[in-house]
Amino acid sequence: MKVQEFALPDVSGTAASLFADRWVIVITPLAEDSDWATAAAWSVARAAAETGRRTALIDLCLDEPKLHSQATRPLDTGIVDAFLFGASLQHVASQDENPNLHFIGVGTPTAEADAVLEHKRWERLSRGFRKEEALLFLFLPTSGLESLSLSPDLIIALAPNGFGPGDPRDPFLRSALDRGFPMVVVTDVDASDDGNETAAVGGLGSTNFERSKVVLPLLGVALAVVILVAVSLILGRDTAPLDAGGEDADTSTRDEQTLPTVPIPSGPVDTLAYSIQVAAWARLDNAFEHFDELFDAGIPATISAVARDSASVWYRVFVGAVPNRAAAEELRERLRSQAIIGSVRGVLAVTPHAFLLSTHPDSVSGRREVEGLRESGIPAYIVSMPDGSVQVLFGAFQSPEQAELADSVLAGNGGSLSKVLVTRVGIAR
Repeated sequence: MKVQEFALPDVSGTAASLFADRWVIVITPLAEDSDWATAAAWSVARAAAETGRRTALIDLCLDEPKLHSQATRPLDTGIVDAFLFGASLQHVASQDENPNLHFIGVGTPTAEADAVLEHKRWERLSRGFRKEEALLFLFLPTSGLESLSLSPDLIIALAPNGFGPGDPRDPFLRSALDRGFPMVVVTDVDASDDGNETAAVGGLGSTNFERSKVVLPLLGVALAVVILVAVSLILGRDTAPLDAGGEDADTSTRDEQTLPTVPIPSGPVDTLAYSIQVAAWARLDNAFEHFDELFDAGIPATISAVARDSASVWYRVFVGAVPNRAAAEELRERLRSQAIIGSVRGVLAVTPHAFLLSTHPDSVSGRREVEGLRESGIPAYIVSMPDGSVQVLFGAFQSPEQAELADSVLAGNGGSLSKVLVTRVGIAR
């Protein structure tokens, strides 16, 4: 599977082939320049409409709407009004200068972003667009990929300078690649063809994704347009009730007030919120094998189970417990320089929670227990405290909900352990 980079002016020339046999496409901005990302999203949608296919562009940047600023006929109502307040999609959609393209903005501000992204109506819309061979473009922050109750046929990442050597660094895009979603990158400039291969961090370890420049003709004469006759009808179908079962997509959210606390000794103690994800495996035994290799190399590692979809689980291997992003970046560089991980591996992850298994007065007794737990199939590790004592922990979780899943998945190995969910504190390692 290739992650291809297209210069923005070249998208028009390849739109017909790029979007062939695809219906639902997520456009997600990585650009710090929001004006460029907004213009790029419109350019991509208009290029698609110029191929003659009926096209809808929906702004799902619900916290900070973007696309209305460049819409031909922006409306005050939008997708929030349709999904949450019962408005007809026909009445919240406006037509672009190209009659093949319709736009739906955010509309009424809402604090219930997940209720929109998780709405069951998306699946119905998707079926309608597929039936009519129309295109549905969703302009969505990368974090929204975790909450959207719809599987895109393609993800277009807007990155002015490409992914760079980290290819890609955004953890939500990494997760999307792990789940097998096709992806391309739209850049502001032509990237040189360096022929490098980069491994997808968080994937199945052996899965490599190439970055390759695609040489395309420059922006040419627009194709003849076909008048839109069905998009509004498709968009205006009956709504479905909300699906309240989604997860919070904000991986940095912490519900620390509901967690048991650990007695903290006097002296400076860090909150160890960051880890490095070095791999993710579809099989638990493969994840344990990776954990054992790191353990034998003296690297503090652990495993966390994360739902891949309703029927499967990823087993993520994490290294380290450090207090901030700068420390995590430094740890990642040490791992790379020591060849513990590859030069493009290592996703920074905010994982403030862990299960506390026990405390020990010194590191010797703590290491002894960790070795015993390892032999029993528990990926435990040690965090040292300023007074010389140590905590034996298991897991590195973004949220308490993730911890519950890991607890149930690994119950066969550690069901008899006494454990309590805590916020990680101690001396960074």
